[in-house]
Amino acid sequence: MTTATKRAKSRAAVESVTTIARVQFHADPRKVVYLNRSSDGETQYYTYLFDGRATSCDCPSRKPCKHMAHSEQAEASQDAQERIEASLVLHQAEMHQASIEKQERQMNVSPVIESKQVDDSTAGDDPWEGLDDEQQWQAWRNYELGMSGLAV
Repeated sequence: MTTATKRAKSRAAVESVTTIARVQFHADPRKVVYLNRSSDGETQYYTYLFDGRATSCDCPSRKPCKHMAHSEQAEASQDAQERIEASLVLHQAEMHQASIEKQERQMNVSPVIESKQVDDSTAGDDPWEGLDDEQQWQAWRNYELGMSGLAV
């Protein structure tokens, strides 16, 4: 039997294994257990992995078995998916931070320009100019009532 034939048979054997569950330990995330259903569709075996490498399997066959190979492949694809998701989250965080920095730059520039425009537009204007005391009092009272929501 050639090496290519062995590889083809081992690939077919690995494809006949189905993962039922994956358990990752919180105390040590490098420890993972896969519950695999074998090719007969009924038998279930636990495969134990440490840091992405299969260390043992409950099946009676010679080791390394097809369950161990399948679990290693599944774990490698799981790690790849987690890395892709982590890089996506990092990219989104960077874009959000850039957006915040842009808004802060705009906020830092805008008030200075606005306050300068307001100062220039009202410079030298006296709102009470030309009003006698009674008119000033009436204008002030209307202003206060307007601010309190009790417009005249």
